[in-house]
Amino acid sequence: MKKEIPWELIISELKQDISDADSKRLERWLSFGENREIYEELRGVWEKVRAEVIDYTPDVAFYWKEMMQRMKECEEAENLVVKKKSTLKSFRRALVLSMKYAAVFCLLIAGTFFVTKHYMSEEFGKKYTVVTAPKGQRVKVDLPDGTVAWLSPCSQLRFSGSFNNKDRIVELDGATFFDVAKNPDKPFVVAVKQYRVQVLGTKFNISAYAASPEFETDLLEGAVYVYDSTNAGNEILLKPKEKAVLWGDKQVKRPSDFNNEEYLKNGIVTFQSESFGKVINQVALWNGVHFTIKKSVDLTRKISGKFRQSDTVESILKALQGTTPFKYTIIDENEIIIY
Repeated sequence: MKKEIPWELIISELKQDISDADSKRLERWLSFGENREIYEELRGVWEKVRAEVIDYTPDVAFYWKEMMQRMKECEEAENLVVKKKSTLKSFRRALVLSMKYAAVFCLLIAGTFFVTKHYMSEEFGKKYTVVTAPKGQRVKVDLPDGTVAWLSPCSQLRFSGSFNNKDRIVELDGATFFDVAKNPDKPFVVAVKQYRVQVLGTKFNISAYAASPEFETDLLEGAVYVYDSTNAGNEILLKPKEKAVLWGDKQVKRPSDFNNEEYLKNGIVTFQSESFGKVINQVALWNGVHFTIKKSVDLTRKISGKFRQSDTVESILKALQGTTPFKYTIIDENEIIIY
């Protein structure tokens, strides 16, 4: 058995955002000796903690305690059995004794779905569920009707406790990809800013952060009706591979090249002939930072490329320097000057 444990590959696999190349690397590691059984043990710990811990707790020590308790339970259960594989027993013992390895695993757990803020709120006697994706992370949400929503970083999704009883309405601040479960009797509606996006069953992406004047809806499958709740004449019907964007205060239809497969599988964002200004604005929204951009930078320059949404701001800026001539100075974690 190989001694090195590929923690990052295992965590990416558990988060379901592992790349094809990393998936092959993990499979090669799993093919050696007892590695697959070790992986299954870790996956079991992951799933148990995930299932039992609901409330947001940004305390790494808490996750360390949770994992150690699961390890202890495994050991106690194992002691009741006379015959067990010594390899796995040795691994568990080594893992418990190794603060370095277990701490790494707990830190990675604390840095993924557990930093998602998932809480209940109440307004006028009506209960709501609110899910917030942290900086640099995507969050998958399974709605009660079977719809799946992938929240982009710094996005928030809210829906009432009565969701799917009489209607299917969610409120969004940010960007989210929706794979909507079909139900002809209950249209699925996304309320975002003054707009409403209504569907029966389809796949589409919405980008509409409150901190940005931009609003965009990309349709992949089915049909989408987008309308302005403050202006009855400002409405549009989208077909697959079309998107609705704002032209001034009016919606217009444009071709869409949104690549959801690569985005959902690996968290990789692809852009083709997009203005540098739009791309850099998205980076700012995903990471909760403010860019002060000097006039010398050409924001209209068309660029193409891709990067992982979970990459650090600095690594993304360095990648973008390959498409547009600019320099940057990091003032602090919330302020960056581009010149």
